[in-house]
Amino acid sequence: MQAVGLQTYIWNNNIRSGLLLAGFPLLLVGMVFVITLGMIWGGLLPSSGSPAGDLAYAGGLLVASAPAAIIVALFWFAIAYVFNQAIIDMATGSRPVQRADEPELYNLLENLCISRGMKTPTPRVIETDGMNAFASGLREGRFSVTVTRGLLSGLSRDELEAVLAHELTHVINRDVRTMVIASIFAGIITLICQIIYRSIWWTGGGRGRGRGAWVFWLVAMAAAAIGYVLAIVIRMAISRAREFVADAGSVELTKNPDAMISALQKVAGHTHLDAPQSMRAMFLEEEDDGIFGLFATHPPVAKRIAALQHYAGGRIVEIPDPAVSPAAPAQIVGDAPERTITMTAAAAPVVSVTRRFNASPERVFDAWLDPKLAGRWLFATPAGAMVRVVIDPRVGGEFTIVERRDGEDVEHTGRYLQIDRPRRLVFTFAVPKYSAEITRVYIEITTAGSGCVLVLTHEGVLPDYLDRTPDGWKMILEGLSKAVEEEAPSS
Repeated sequence: MQAVGLQTYIWNNNIRSGLLLAGFPLLLVGMVFVITLGMIWGGLLPSSGSPAGDLAYAGGLLVASAPAAIIVALFWFAIAYVFNQAIIDMATGSRPVQRADEPELYNLLENLCISRGMKTPTPRVIETDGMNAFASGLREGRFSVTVTRGLLSGLSRDELEAVLAHELTHVINRDVRTMVIASIFAGIITLICQIIYRSIWWTGGGRGRGRGAWVFWLVAMAAAAIGYVLAIVIRMAISRAREFVADAGSVELTKNPDAMISALQKVAGHTHLDAPQSMRAMFLEEEDDGIFGLFATHPPVAKRIAALQHYAGGRIVEIPDPAVSPAAPAQIVGDAPERTITMTAAAAPVVSVTRRFNASPERVFDAWLDPKLAGRWLFATPAGAMVRVVIDPRVGGEFTIVERRDGEDVEHTGRYLQIDRPRRLVFTFAVPKYSAEITRVYIEITTAGSGCVLVLTHEGVLPDYLDRTPDGWKMILEGLSKAVEEEAPSS
């Protein structure tokens, strides 16, 4: 996968969109020319009696009709610009939902958007068992992210978040605009080709016009064939590399390549969605690979998983689904690199620690995000000296806490994924000096009498650190208890 700058990638998508917009009127003009020839050789318009004369006559009519074709194209541009989402909704059966309808979907999407400082697209749902998703829209404020009911019910919270981040990346990179334009225009071109093809039969193929009949057949059939090929080319104008980029964007937003891999494993083979062929390039995954994969709009799932393993360090987790045999994941990623680590559910354990505090939930929660207070206890050791504490207390914000131990600086890093004061805090966590692995920490705080109870859950702990991790968090929470009690206001 060739590495390019993100801005260059966005520019390329803008260029593709411009070429599609410019090419549609030209294609319409060409179709008008072919239809005119068909009408001449079909006996619906007068013929000069010679192929050269008929071509010249058709050319003259083309010059006269070109403005009409351009007007039609502009009219269709206006319709597509204003009603593109309505067209997609009718074609796929999607409907918008509110926070009260789908709170988890709405909150996950909103949190991801807050982390990137962007307006939240409208969440939509399709009531089908197929597991798929797509982004749509042409401009800021009109973007949507659509998921199927099968996806909502079949994926875990982290997997759903990874898929939503994947679709948001299409919005951020402006892939979505190119996909919508290509999908709608490819559908119109296919319709025009159908009209041309059927007109051959309606006019009798020019029978009775002698030697010109076979010319009519060749031109009309060639025009229809070229039209279908152009529709395919337009779909393929959206490079298959966009899915690799969107997968990488999902990892960038969530810091969880394992979730994206697991989501791809689950949707593979279960993505069927009743929708026009021209719109399937927009989907998270499309099962139809075309002829030997030549016209596939998506790269194989195996290659996408292998890329996440190779570039993002993702791991394959066995799916605890009785319908999936133990060999299935290995079959899905048969061409993955040899460096792949196959993990079972037990190989990536979860550590949970509970602690009661004689302080309010708000005070305990705020201690995690206050740089001055966090520097006294968070990741602090008895013999260490805090060097640097940087905390950006917002969803998507990052923290860096550096403590000097035995003359060496140990850096702790992470990104905040959810901040729900004073109940819940979720962040990624890594110690680069010891491991490149990125894990995830959940903090749940509930009121208990005059104080509160904190439950810390650390997911993805490496086996080598499993014995030490619980004691390490207990020591940290002991430091938190002392810090909040010292800061507690006197009565």
